[in-house]
Amino acid sequence: MSLLVPLGLLGLLGIAALILIYILKPNYQQKIISSTYVWKLSLRYRKKKIPVSRLRNIILLICQILTIAACAFIMTKPIAEAAQPLPGGEKIAVIDASAGMLTEGKTDTRFERAVRQVKSLARETFAKSERISVILAGTSASYLVQRSDATKAEDVYERLDSLVSGSLQCSYGSADMDGAMKLAEGVLELNPDAEILLYTGTEYIAPGEVTVVDVAEEGEWNAAILDVEAELRENYYAFTVSVACYGADEELTVNFAFSGVNYDKTALSWSTVVPCSGGETQVFVLDTSTYGGEGIYSFDSLRVYIQTRDDDSFGYDNNFYFYGTRETIRIQYASARPNDFFGFALMSLRSNSFLQREWNIELVEVQNKTPETEGFDFYIFESMLPDPVPNDGVVFLVDPPEAPPGLGVTFAGTEEGEVFFTAGESNRILDAVDPTAVSVSQYRKVASYDGFQPLMYAGDDPVLLLRDEPMEKVVLMPFSLNYSNQSMLKDFPILFGNIYRYFFPYSLLDVPQKADTMPVATTVFEVGESASINSVGDELSISAPDGNVASYGSFPEKITLTAPGAYTLSHRLISGRELKRNFYVKLPALESNIYRTEDELNVLSPEREKQEEDKDLRIWFAIPLVALLFIEWWLQAKENF
Repeated sequence: MSLLVPLGLLGLLGIAALILIYILKPNYQQKIISSTYVWKLSLRYRKKKIPVSRLRNIILLICQILTIAACAFIMTKPIAEAAQPLPGGEKIAVIDASAGMLTEGKTDTRFERAVRQVKSLARETFAKSERISVILAGTSASYLVQRSDATKAEDVYERLDSLVSGSLQCSYGSADMDGAMKLAEGVLELNPDAEILLYTGTEYIAPGEVTVVDVAEEGEWNAAILDVEAELRENYYAFTVSVACYGADEELTVNFAFSGVNYDKTALSWSTVVPCSGGETQVFVLDTSTYGGEGIYSFDSLRVYIQTRDDDSFGYDNNFYFYGTRETIRIQYASARPNDFFGFALMSLRSNSFLQREWNIELVEVQNKTPETEGFDFYIFESMLPDPVPNDGVVFLVDPPEAPPGLGVTFAGTEEGEVFFTAGESNRILDAVDPTAVSVSQYRKVASYDGFQPLMYAGDDPVLLLRDEPMEKVVLMPFSLNYSNQSMLKDFPILFGNIYRYFFPYSLLDVPQKADTMPVATTVFEVGESASINSVGDELSISAPDGNVASYGSFPEKITLTAPGAYTLSHRLISGRELKRNFYVKLPALESNIYRTEDELNVLSPEREKQEEDKDLRIWFAIPLVALLFIEWWLQAKENF
């Protein structure tokens, strides 16, 4: 309890005055009476009443003292102070770990500055016996430390130091700021009075209850290649390039360095000057149709790069790689009885633009001469049996005149009579193929097929078999298309395409964000995107820009691309030949704008408890005051009446 007007206690002096009055007050008054007898009777009656009268007077005195005391305390305006929140509270430090935080000033990066300031904040927080949480907002948000107090100070300092010791623990993608704010909300639920501080170089128009700490340094600027797109225009390439400059106005020299251009595989270069100002994106097109008087219709690779001053604060977006010509898959088609069915299927394969994004297809057709048994990646033998069966590629045997030696397959004559197929073991070779629509009137009966997987049956006899071993990949179809309706159905081109893609799959696909979207074969990705990788052989490795090599053995495999730069996929075929596929991972264009402004921070703060107000206690003194006044009145009434 506190007294707002302590001088009101002077009213307690009234108690001393009351006691003085009682001391000076006479007990009896002198009266003249007319009769001694009456006086004696009155005196006798008075003596009997003295004990009761004395008790009443004592009670009256107590009531009057308490009344004066109550009045005095009412004059002091007593209050009960509300409980106050603990001083200081708790800190939630969010460190922006996006690519833009790698912007380098005179001596250090924004990320290093942010970590240093958070470490200083931690020291101040622990000195006040408060708690701190540190959230790292990289491509996915996570706690570095959560609600740590001074007893864990050394661990907090060590974890913060680990972010900047050696290679910086800063991502190359965009910050998961929504995820970081959700983690901060988790702390706010436990302590609504905790303060959120965001250490970043990004400006927020409406940060809400978040305190944004700007770690940018004066003089930082960035020249950037934001994107490069290629398209064929009347069989010649045209490149659309987007560049920008942030924090400074510069004339950028944009250079193009081509390798493996056209048939003679020459190297060409070209450059142009692009004025950039005000952080605006500049877009221009390089149309190669008139370049050098010839035009560029094919190229192996293209490097686009910009020349800037040496003090560019962010050099991760000064290069962009684009890849054109792909490695070649060699196919040999040899037939003792050539037909248009395979010719049409092979033509469809070569003209498939989606497949052409993956590999070039070189087709060699052999007629009236001995086919090759080595040097190809995919062999198709129709109505003939090679000697020996190739062992350096995929072999597709169609209607062989006799069982191929060394494969564990034996024939038991020829079956005749029309019969419809049924499905065998499940395999993606049969995707979108309806075996029950296919019929055959003559086929070779397969008596044994050790190591093969039967995919389709004619009655109880297998008519499409697959062997997929590390060093032996064979497809066997023991009937001629001339005796089947399959060639007349759409199923045959689909089946043939499935066989090709089974052994020569799309090695690199962009995994779409939406489940109902088809994946796309591409050579350009963005940091943070996912890719599906698959191997043409049984082994695949990826060389990253930092020189690290990762090997994979199970497919398809989903990977997340976390660093920008040029990557190389390496496939090892049965023959030992290595196929390479290059692709480039770029930074998110948003991260190149090192002075960008965002609208708001999405953080839902729990409702803070309303602070209690001070309670006025005068009512609690007024109630007994009224009661005391009533008691005094009642006692006085009893004495006088």
